Amino acid sequence: MQKIKVLYIVSTLESKGPTNQLFYLIKYLDREVFDPMILTLSPEPKSSMKASFEKEGIDIQTLGTGRLSGILKNKKILKQILQKFKPDIIQSMGIRADGYNAGFGSEFKRITTSRNFPLVDYVQKFGKIKGLLMAKMHIAYFKNLEVVACSMSIFKQLSEIGVSSTTIQNGVDLSRFSPESITEMKNESTVDEKIVFVTVGSLIFRKNNSQLIQAFSGLGEDFKLIVVGDGPESDDLKSLDKLGNIEFVGHQSDVKKYLLEADAFVSASRAEGLPNAVLEAMACDLPVILSDIPPHRELVEGSEFDTFLFNLDDVEDLKEKIQIFSKQLHGLGGVARGLVSKRFAAEVMSKKYQKLYLQVSK
Repeated sequence: MQKIKVLYIVSTLESKGPTNQLFYLIKYLDREVFDPMILTLSPEPKSSMKASFEKEGIDIQTLGTGRLSGILKNKKILKQILQKFKPDIIQSMGIRADGYNAGFGSEFKRITTSRNFPLVDYVQKFGKIKGLLMAKMHIAYFKNLEVVACSMSIFKQLSEIGVSSTTIQNGVDLSRFSPESITEMKNESTVDEKIVFVTVGSLIFRKNNSQLIQAFSGLGEDFKLIVVGDGPESDDLKSLDKLGNIEFVGHQSDVKKYLLEADAFVSASRAEGLPNAVLEAMACDLPVILSDIPPHRELVEGSEFDTFLFNLDDVEDLKEKIQIFSKQLHGLGGVARGLVSKRFAAEVMSKKYQKLYLQVSK
């Protein structure tokens, strides 16, 4: 049987949530059926997962051009790559990659994965004017592509603006967080007498870390918050730490160490797709306390954690939920990992994409 060739187009393989999801997807591809190749648009940053993909035997090509020069140069190079690889399916991820994919001819089956809702995410990240322009552009690209939403929440938001999509929820690779390795690393980690919470993500407005800092500054010295990540709000957030019970550790390529030092995970995000950081925390069997937004509800629906969803920008509600939550931590062992094992395994996510590839290839 002739293999189905799948070309994945992304901006870079920077170590972050969407790249993790692409890695999981490709890792569990049936190589007897599918032949994957990755095309990146720009040079790799320092925190790149390129080596991880290469260890999986993935052919990686790059245009290696900047954002502006790429617009002028890349079409010719892209055409050469397409002629050489002859993909059956082109799957893009991100606004730049989707722009190229939307412009390819109908001889290719063209798919994109939407990991955010542009009208919310871009406005929060880039401001109202630039954000709206980018969002409208990205939505126009969607109209020419087969769209996969990474969560039911994104699916519903896209449908409300007339974009049809299929839902394949993000997953987490449970083999990276085996119970044996978790136990071993926990035994090696530093024991802290305080109740330790951890949060992971960029220090930007959308992540709403200021609510966390204010809450933990008012909870007392029995509580500690580890903040993993960096970003433009870093200095402002550090200035909010009045008690000295908040540890900022900056960007980390491997966050597992900090997850295993913590007693629980917390996120106050204003918007998400289906957050990789929360999935990884739950795979480490960390109990989670999350802001009450649709993607977070989707993750914990029907579990013990859905009663601890807290209101955005309500510091007192968060403090109250943390205090109640902390008293119940010892009774929550096994709940988080059991939840992701049942609903969000990466292998299941990959199989759903493979089923879609077979459907569109007919």
